[in-house]
Amino acid sequence: MIRKTFITLFFVCIFSSTYATIINGFVYDKQSLPVSFASVYLNNNPTVGTVTDSEGHFSIEIDNYKSDALVISFIGYETIKYPLANLQGNTNLSFILKEQPILLQETLVSASNPSKKMTKRDKRNILKAVRKRMDVDFPNQPCRYKIVSDYIIYNQDDVVAFEELVGSLVEIPALKRKNGRDSIQLKGDICKRYRNQQMESKFNNVSANILDDKYKQVAGKVDSVVMIHRTMWGSEIQWLFDEFIGNTSKWTFTDKGDYTVLNYIEKRNYFGILIIELNLSYVIDSYSYSVKKLSQDMIVKANIPFGYKLSKEQLAVFNVLNIGENEIEKFRLKTVDTRIKRNIIYKSTDTRVVVSEKNVELKSKISDKNGKGMNIHSTAAIKVLSTETSPRIYTASEMKRPIPIKNMNLSDLK
Repeated sequence: MIRKTFITLFFVCIFSSTYATIINGFVYDKQSLPVSFASVYLNNNPTVGTVTDSEGHFSIEIDNYKSDALVISFIGYETIKYPLANLQGNTNLSFILKEQPILLQETLVSASNPSKKMTKRDKRNILKAVRKRMDVDFPNQPCRYKIVSDYIIYNQDDVVAFEELVGSLVEIPALKRKNGRDSIQLKGDICKRYRNQQMESKFNNVSANILDDKYKQVAGKVDSVVMIHRTMWGSEIQWLFDEFIGNTSKWTFTDKGDYTVLNYIEKRNYFGILIIELNLSYVIDSYSYSVKKLSQDMIVKANIPFGYKLSKEQLAVFNVLNIGENEIEKFRLKTVDTRIKRNIIYKSTDTRVVVSEKNVELKSKISDKNGKGMNIHSTAAIKVLSTETSPRIYTASEMKRPIPIKNMNLSDLK
């Protein structure tokens, strides 16, 4: 019996040392500063992963995944894919992330320097050609994306929330036209989450004591994980284009050789109290009219003359984010300055065009007449790992299964 036990333990040790490897590493930016909350996971098996701690350190245990690659990504930086075949016994790694601006540079240039002067008819013909091409590139058929979706929220310079979802998202365009039904299914495999302890405590207090029954009923029916990441994904490209295609006078065209940038710019001023600016930029192939990239940039500014008294529920949510504000009940909203940037990068497959990456950045400053308030900065990114162009649609029972949540601490994010 002792001999059998010894032999069993011997083989367990042999196979463990052969197939299980612990990789330690650090992630820095170009200034050699540690990058916290960077995602580290296996490309083909993203549920095997972690995020870096406050020192930029990570530790991940992998099995025999020599044919796989280690992915290191963070919002606003270029993604690194490190083939595990390159390890060759070296399990202590260091990575430097390069910045990747949220707003595409070519769209900024084109917005101020349009190079094509054309008639309304010319514009209308090009816009119709682009729209017609969209129906070819994005057919009315389901498409499944294996994704890693994450976001981080700062109040001033403090991290108040971080969340990373690994799962699958199915776009079902046909449902968009049937009784307003949802056209996106999001099914998570795992969600890693961090929330500032003060914010978590206030959030629980709001849910238990402040929100009335109506708000509680609505909140109870919504999975916040699903809601947030689906919102980050956004609407289908045809729907967005259709909203603005008719205003030909507000479109400009910039010729960049192999590609052309179509800009839609609209500004609305409501008596100086509310100002909204919208800039849409479509980077298209100059010959096929196929969309390669899409950028959205929206600025919202409000200046309320006498201030606006927020409701009990609005004040409660404000207080959750505004850590350290002691006189929240006296707050009267005076100014709002918000900017939202969003990019979508596409790539072509044999049968259609699919999303390669989406990213979002939000900056918002909210204050009263005395300048008291908060500065919220949020960045989010969705990395597409793989696509399936003829997927099976999830059943209602599959969609009801809760997403496993892994809560993390800021000091130890392994």
